[in-house]
Amino acid sequence: MRLVFLLVAAAVGVGLFFALKRPSVEGTTEQVGSTIRRLFQYALLFGAVILVAIGLSSVLGQALSFNAIAGDRSSLALPLAYLAVGLPAGLWLAAWVRRQHARQPLEAQSVAWTLYLTLASLTSLITLVVAALRVFEGALGAESYSGDALARMIVWFGVWYGHWVLATRAPRQQSLVWHRLAGSATGLVIGAVGLGNTIASGLRQLFDQMSGGLAATNYSWTWRNAVAWLVVGGLVWGWYWLFHTLGKDLTSRPFQGYVVIVGVLSGLITALVAISGLLYDVLVWFLGDAESSGWKQFESVPGGVAALVTGLWVWWYHRAVLAPVRSQGRLEVDRVYDYLVAAAGLVTSATGATILLVAFFDTFSRQGEVAGSASGINLVLAAVTAFLVGLPVWGVVWRRTQRLAAASSEETNAVSRRAYLFLLMGVGGTTALISLISVFFSVFQSLLGETSNLLRDIRIPLALVITVGSLSVYHWLVFRKDRLTFPPEPSGIRSIMLVGATEDVGKAVARQTGAKVQTLQRSDDAVALEFDDIIGVLNGHASERVLVVGTSAGTQVVPLRS
Repeated sequence: MRLVFLLVAAAVGVGLFFALKRPSVEGTTEQVGSTIRRLFQYALLFGAVILVAIGLSSVLGQALSFNAIAGDRSSLALPLAYLAVGLPAGLWLAAWVRRQHARQPLEAQSVAWTLYLTLASLTSLITLVVAALRVFEGALGAESYSGDALARMIVWFGVWYGHWVLATRAPRQQSLVWHRLAGSATGLVIGAVGLGNTIASGLRQLFDQMSGGLAATNYSWTWRNAVAWLVVGGLVWGWYWLFHTLGKDLTSRPFQGYVVIVGVLSGLITALVAISGLLYDVLVWFLGDAESSGWKQFESVPGGVAALVTGLWVWWYHRAVLAPVRSQGRLEVDRVYDYLVAAAGLVTSATGATILLVAFFDTFSRQGEVAGSASGINLVLAAVTAFLVGLPVWGVVWRRTQRLAAASSEETNAVSRRAYLFLLMGVGGTTALISLISVFFSVFQSLLGETSNLLRDIRIPLALVITVGSLSVYHWLVFRKDRLTFPPEPSGIRSIMLVGATEDVGKAVARQTGAKVQTLQRSDDAVALEFDDIIGVLNGHASERVLVVGTSAGTQVVPLRS
């Protein structure tokens, strides 16, 4: 019951946040009373559906567990109570909603209905997947038979499929794209885990054969468990992604964001983490303090190789999906991906460099525990691994972005690039400043005779000052160079009306000037306004409100009264 209450409360809260702010399909703000009525109506329907599903799956689970009912009938009391309350309430609410949608077609286009379909579909999908994993594991012999899991799979499949049919008939299909992308991500993660574990299980068996330990190990359970995850994840991913998402709209921002962040970036990070683990094992074996001898030291290699293969496949596949769009030019989503990868590589290499500096300073302190101990040697090798993996990643991506920035001002003016630079300058500068305060605090303590080993006390903040401070200064220099390519911004303009400009041009002008921009289309065949012409004529105008229009004499600005 607590879960039902939390889900209903979350649905109402999220719905209030979005529905009260979002304009309706008629272009005006929805009446508060109607919005609240819809939210509570669909929240009650959502709660009733969950109660019925829980009750029905519990009763069916005991029936499919064969002798469970005869052994403990009292356990049926709560599920039957759920059904006694939830079933009539759900049927009445469903009939009411159906009548409303028939009388007022705009009801089916409300934010509340879209939110209900999304939450109900995803809730039932996740519950269905969890149950299906248990059922498939039992079918493959990895787990024992579970009547409860089979019942949950059957019931929640019905709930999921019913809401899937309702979602396909909803008028606001564009608003339901997040449901399809979330389902695709769910299937991708589960399927990738299953694929990786399947590969790892086979490699571990081969590894044991080579090391002579096969007789003491049975990989039947892990292999069957991995196949169950692969099958369930593949089915979910195939349904959502291959059949109902792929190829629908390659140019939409949600689609591109999913492909780049969930697909390309997550696959690359998985591969890099796997490479780091493999490299660390090799370095520890040759240079560090190996905790085990012989083949035992490399027992994590099969898992690392499996993660590497899986990550590279996910990365390659999703890059291929965007290939038709990327061939048309550099997209903003490409910039977001580049700067996220650059940031990940930079943070990784900076972490490794900081640890190396700490170890270097520690060798000159009196105790030298980090660099001298066996565990300290492995820590230094971990830092070397992070540096060797992170630096090339950052270097390759950053050199490409710098070449693009030198060739076009569009790159230097990109929001993602500015956000990347400001974030690194801000976070890096703040970290360096705090670390510098810590260094001076220890120095003054030493001068006052409060500490006997100054270098050991300041080794960590001093290393942070050097690494993070250097990165902050470097990116400030990059930003200062980028500013030279920024076009002069119009001063004093707060509102711009563009007559004869496209919406994309209007958005670009709004980003450049920071003003509120309204675009109006002309009924004649006049030449459309271009971005560079608009910015050029706006320079030097101090009026707060202006009208920009294209004439036979060129682009002109008409000042308006505030």
